[in-house]
Amino acid sequence: MRAATCLLALLCSLGAGTGRGWQADPERVSHTRMAARLSEIARQRPHGGDYVRSRDAIRRAFDAMPATATVEERVRAAGTLADAELKLGNVEAAIPLFQSVLDRLGQLPPDERPGIAVTTVFLLAVSYLRQAQTDNCVARHTGASCILPTAPSGVLSDPSSALQAMPLFADIVRNTPAGKPLYLAAKWLLNTVALMVGAQGDLAAELQIDPTVFSPETDFPRFQNIAPRLGVATHGFAGGVVADDLDGDGLIDLMVSDLSTGGAIRVLRNAGEPGFVDVSAVAGLREITGGLNLTHADYDNDGDVDVFVQRGAWWRATGTWPNSLLRNEGDFRFVDVTYLAGLAGDGLDSPTQTAAWADYDNDGDLDLYVGNETTDDAQFPAHLFRNEGDGTFLEVGAAAGVANNRWAKSVVWGDYDKDGFEDLFVSNYQGLNRLYRNNRDGSFTDVAERLGLQQPEASFLSWFWDVDNDGNLDLLVNGSQPAQMSGEVPAIWQIAASRTGLPTPAPSARLFLGDGEGGLRDASAGAGLARITFPMGANFGDLDNDGWLDHYLGTGYPTYEALMPNVMYRGLGGARFEEITFAGGFGHLAKGHAIAFADLDNDGDQDVFEQMGGMLLSDPYPDALYENPGFGNRWLKLSLQGVEANRSAIGSRVRIDVEGPAGARSIYRRVGTGASFGGNPLRVEAGLGQAERITGLEIVWAGSGVIQVFGALALDSTYRVVEGFDPILEELPQVSWRLP
Repeated sequence: MRAATCLLALLCSLGAGTGRGWQADPERVSHTRMAARLSEIARQRPHGGDYVRSRDAIRRAFDAMPATATVEERVRAAGTLADAELKLGNVEAAIPLFQSVLDRLGQLPPDERPGIAVTTVFLLAVSYLRQAQTDNCVARHTGASCILPTAPSGVLSDPSSALQAMPLFADIVRNTPAGKPLYLAAKWLLNTVALMVGAQGDLAAELQIDPTVFSPETDFPRFQNIAPRLGVATHGFAGGVVADDLDGDGLIDLMVSDLSTGGAIRVLRNAGEPGFVDVSAVAGLREITGGLNLTHADYDNDGDVDVFVQRGAWWRATGTWPNSLLRNEGDFRFVDVTYLAGLAGDGLDSPTQTAAWADYDNDGDLDLYVGNETTDDAQFPAHLFRNEGDGTFLEVGAAAGVANNRWAKSVVWGDYDKDGFEDLFVSNYQGLNRLYRNNRDGSFTDVAERLGLQQPEASFLSWFWDVDNDGNLDLLVNGSQPAQMSGEVPAIWQIAASRTGLPTPAPSARLFLGDGEGGLRDASAGAGLARITFPMGANFGDLDNDGWLDHYLGTGYPTYEALMPNVMYRGLGGARFEEITFAGGFGHLAKGHAIAFADLDNDGDQDVFEQMGGMLLSDPYPDALYENPGFGNRWLKLSLQGVEANRSAIGSRVRIDVEGPAGARSIYRRVGTGASFGGNPLRVEAGLGQAERITGLEIVWAGSGVIQVFGALALDSTYRVVEGFDPILEELPQVSWRLP
């Protein structure tokens, strides 16, 4: 890319004064072309437009019903219209329509009344629940809003709508056989709303879920959500996050997106003690909108963090969507070079929400795999874009054997067999998963069936990590809601069942431990991950700096009744976990998406940023930032700079040797952004437990295969490491402050 940058400079000098602006600045031409395409999409397909058009058609049919229409026809039409209004968040219109259905139940045939009654009561209760969230958790938002267990400052200040919902849910519980899905769904929501108003203890015994279900699981300090005070409670729909040093000053900045076609991509500069400053206005991204996910890397090896934006997920029937490659030009300025780089256009635009960077051919620059959504009615194969080293990419997915042709929900790279070449795992929804083993000749072979990695079929988030600190990559695959259940009773009943110890058909997470020789053993049993969670975003890090990896799941599904806590797991060592959701204050009830573990205040421990918000028109939400209270353990940070390896050092392996009261141990980390739906910093932030000294550091550089070994390093320090025959190991100044 350095050569391409020189070429662009030459074109600029040759084009000056010629009146041929497209020759003078091809990057700007690409940017303008993308802006025009996104503007067209926003005009043709505004966010929620399908719901609006559907509601309008239903409203016209409802208003035009003839006088001869039967009571049954009118009741069903009113219920259909009410549900359409609810999907748009028009609670004031939905509630009287639902009530009109209930008022006319007595005029229906007796055999039709029970089914219509219970469905209508449930949706009416959900309408009041949605109003309660809007009135309190959004309009009167605080850092404690909608987080379990409910802190005093998190109790709903206007409980009126919640108090309307509670007796409706209670009626369903009382009139539905115990243990049935609808009974469980209503009982869960009743208790959750009661907790939000501080009144669970006031429920009748037969209506209560055991309060211990919502109690702190263990002795673990509570993290506070300080996003509103820090200026990072950006408000939007479901989206992505990048947490990294975007301007090279050593401080971790933030970039967030949301999926709406007109949704802004926000850039938040870490200004140190003053907090974060919104610099979106100067980022050059005002017309580059939308994005359900963000994935970052230095694709052009120029030392700046670039960002790939993924769009169009779930909208296969509405046409193709372009993704975006945002080239970082320094000083928080970005330019969309997607068309110039060859990543968009005919045959390349596809619905996607997942992508990942790696140097799969070991040539020193980063390649890009984009997982798309193929179903029976829409064919969108995945794309593997090979980095040509001149700022452009060549699509080689089919030739490499990784087209997938399934509904990809997550893609992650990792050298699971330690042969020096990156392999690729693809998590598929409504289809079998794949593990593409790198054949080291530019092609791949799917070995998922042989290794027992095809299940579960309802998969979603996944990632490679070394969870047991043995130097070998392991794999975690999270389950989702099975497709065949999407039309039945709202899936929230499965959360209730799982939380109260009842069986549920949804798949739980699967943990596979690698042996470094090509084997992956299912170690799910006994891992402590059997709970059903429905994650939509996730990432991992080390909250307590004990050297064992923890992970956080942003949970939910699109509709409003999906009121469930986001879930935090603490690593105990030996590939075992304990939940600390309620103990740590991470039980946010709003829909959670992209996650980042990052030391935002440079005090040595990782804070947690969570991009929040749903998909429906009235379901945006402010983002969250959980401040780490500190645990007193030691730490080390490493910023790796590849030379023969890719500049970001993505895929490089790190081993830190320490000694402490319990003796010697090694802690293993891998350079990357973490999970498939979140963006950790590319610098290594490693907890060292009660280490008394660092005795050694080993780095295996991805791509080049260079192995570098260093001696003792200082505890609680940050180093820059540059690859080479004469490597640079430089301790960097560390300026820390207290988050407000």
